Amino acid sequence: MNPLAPLPALLLSAALLLASPAPIRAQLAAAPAPAAASAPAAPPATSAPTAADSVFADAPRETLDLAAGPLPFRLFDAAFYQNQVFLLGESHGVGRLQDVDFELLRHLNQRAGVRHYLAEVDGAKAYFLNEYLRTGDEATLRRVFASWVREQQPWGNADFAAKIRRIRALNQTLPPARRIRFVGIDEVQDFGLMADYLAALRRAGRPLPPPLAAALDSVQ
Repeated sequence: MNPLAPLPALLLSAALLLASPAPIRAQLAAAPAPAAASAPAAPPATSAPTAADSVFADAPRETLDLAAGPLPFRLFDAAFYQNQVFLLGESHGVGRLQDVDFELLRHLNQRAGVRHYLAEVDGAKAYFLNEYLRTGDEATLRRVFASWVREQQPWGNADFAAKIRRIRALNQTLPPARRIRFVGIDEVQDFGLMADYLAALRRAGRPLPPPLAAALDSVQ
């Protein structure tokens, strides 16, 4: 690939956790009146953290109504859509995160032509996710999720699977040139599925490096 060629617009969804908690400002109460000798002095009171204490206190923000249908994302200005790479951070276990992820993907597909979804999955899982997007075969989707569920990984959940189905439904309304596909960038997550992926490539006539082909033959 020509390194100087323009990049396609894409959305990168990556799990980002804060390295440290938001600072908490402790406020001491006024000094209490002298207590009786038999009673211990009350400890100083502290206030609960407020929005102003957050590390994001000065960042632009927008309240999203996920029940209102396609979101307008009014926070973004015209210059935002001129980018070719869009990053979305997430914290594992946060409710409705997959809904926000999907709404942003749909919005960027419409406004910026985003078609490539760089996900925290390996190449094999991305291949079979794309096969599911193409065929709608639920057995293929279950193969992708099998190792995540078996190993109790955070991706092996119903909300993520529902988002994949919503992406397929969205693709069915789009012309082929605008349909979304996954790109895997993570290390191998399921060696059995990776062997199936390599075998599929070889059946399609894609040559494999000799050491990789020999290793594949040894496990088939």
